[in-house]
Amino acid sequence: MLPDGVSDGLLGFVQLCQVAVLSCAADDYVAQVVSIWNCLAAFPKRACESDQLAASMAVSRIAKGFFAADRRFDRAAPAAGATARRCHVNRLLQFVREHYSDPDITLRVASSHLGLSIAFLSRALNAETGPVLGSPFRSHLNGIRVLAAVERLREPGPLYVIARDIGYPNTGELDRQFARWFDVTPREFQRFLTQDRTVQVEGWGSTESRSQTSIIHDWRRRQARDQLAPGR
Repeated sequence: MLPDGVSDGLLGFVQLCQVAVLSCAADDYVAQVVSIWNCLAAFPKRACESDQLAASMAVSRIAKGFFAADRRFDRAAPAAGATARRCHVNRLLQFVREHYSDPDITLRVASSHLGLSIAFLSRALNAETGPVLGSPFRSHLNGIRVLAAVERLREPGPLYVIARDIGYPNTGELDRQFARWFDVTPREFQRFLTQDRTVQVEGWGSTESRSQTSIIHDWRRRQARDQLAPGR
């Protein structure tokens, strides 16, 4: 049984978010982006505002984890068990993570930096990330830029400055990307991240104000604890 105020759709999305957050600790950018893009694709668009609020907060956690992790991939020292192709794609995604704010970044620029052909990198990216995003370089770049924007939207600030700092020439492209991923404007997403909204929860020992993401995490911990309890 779900806790009050939490929908099935939101719970499923938060579960995907937990996987995405855990992936940020992996020494593998490919695993990270595939997990994150699959999660964002399930963002509850056109949901009630309370669900969108909780979902936006969960995305903010993912963005924070993605940029907090600092992985380095050396061509001469691929991760254990990784193929050379995957190592090259990890280096490509690392390059994008480090240079997404450059408005002139392209696959050609990345290929020149990495010393690999455009054709090879394009095939390798498609092979390693599979059907997620259709796998073109530009889609991954835009996804990383959106995560960077989410990080910036946690604090008030002009949208044109955020757009410029993540590599877009104006707010129009930022609007289009947020419409694509979340079906809301950047300003609406910022409102979800900054407003102080709570829901009332009863039957948890007392009546208190709790955020929905906190409710879900506590509920999942209770489920796990009950499953391990003697006699169950």
